[in-house]
Amino acid sequence: VEPVIQCHVPQTVAASPCHHVHVKPRLMIKTLDRVKAGTPLFYDKRDKSIRFLSPASGIISDIRFGYRRCIEEIVIEISPQHDSIPFDAFSIEMIDHLSREAVTETLKNRGLWGLIQQFPFYDVPGADTPFEMMIISLQSSDPFAPLPRVMFSEPLAMDYFTLGIAVLQKLAKKVIVACPRSELDHLPDLQGTITHTTDDRHPGPDPKVILYQVRSHFKENASCTMDLQNLLYMGEFLATGI
Repeated sequence: VEPVIQCHVPQTVAASPCHHVHVKPRLMIKTLDRVKAGTPLFYDKRDKSIRFLSPASGIISDIRFGYRRCIEEIVIEISPQHDSIPFDAFSIEMIDHLSREAVTETLKNRGLWGLIQQFPFYDVPGADTPFEMMIISLQSSDPFAPLPRVMFSEPLAMDYFTLGIAVLQKLAKKVIVACPRSELDHLPDLQGTITHTTDDRHPGPDPKVILYQVRSHFKENASCTMDLQNLLYMGEFLATGI
């Protein structure tokens, strides 16, 4: 078994707008600008309130363009100070007292709304109407993704997951949490949260397959999903403000 190697902090990090396939990015920074972790880098021209934030503090060392001036990378030379813009921390009780509009605005201001994907094309959803259904598959369709038991072994992962689910319950009429059958015994703390089980083999855990199996009305074809790792990141950001 290969040992786990702790990587050193890289000298540069890049944000890639092209990874958000349907987003039409408009830059909010330029080369040599100094940014903090949490500084808005670009927004979606279709909805200016949907922003994407810097993952690190430092200087914008390069903005790389591809075919037809597609923004491929916003390269940040990392500063040793690691300054970040302070955000308020939330608890589940605070989320429960917020309206859907307030939760939506919070996610947009923190660059989290772009992590939600809407069927059938995995586009960033609009914020005007509640989602019919939110599907969270605990097993990613990425063959190199870690197993759910590994991700939930991290400290406070369960707390971040619970907070993330509370947020999604504000956004969607129904939240489905699907778990592969082989992982059920390894996640006893989630027994009250898991609503469906899936086959372990691909494409069983794929959110699109789950949607096909559980939908009962044509409106649910426009439901949404979110990767488990992104859900944990969202919960951590809201819980810590970092």
